[in-house]
Amino acid sequence: MTRKHFLIAIWSLRRSSSMREWIILLCVLGVLCVPCAYRTAIAASMFAQTEPTDPITGHWGARGQTLLELKFDGKKTVSGTTIWTNGREAERRVPIDAGTFDLKSGALKIEGDGTGPDNAPAHFVIEGKLEKETLTGTYRFGGARGDFSFTKIAAQPKK
Repeated sequence: MTRKHFLIAIWSLRRSSSMREWIILLCVLGVLCVPCAYRTAIAASMFAQTEPTDPITGHWGARGQTLLELKFDGKKTVSGTTIWTNGREAERRVPIDAGTFDLKSGALKIEGDGTGPDNAPAHFVIEGKLEKETLTGTYRFGGARGDFSFTKIAAQPKK
């Protein structure tokens, strides 16, 4: 029913206002309006679902230094690179062999193998939780252990 037809129907009911005609008009309006409202609700929910759902992808670190470069696949897998430094030596870039991220809980776990702080081959495990804009947790890399608190930082140019 077009707007023109709707206005004609209202105009004709103005003169003959029997209860039966008003009920018929209200039924017609209900048939036309309910599907429109339903489609609008569906469109709104689809729009809400397309909001960004990837809070973990990016560069994470402390004091302006990137220490994690993470990429989330949108489901549960995380890949990327860890960057290890002890302040005295050049940084060591170690790829992530296995990683997971749970969107609901914010739990992150990544692990891999590389050259540890003592220059020996070592396995690393990083477990953390993302809350708002901060990633906090623990790490183990060979014999080294500790806690961390990282925030997302702008990507640094490659050296």
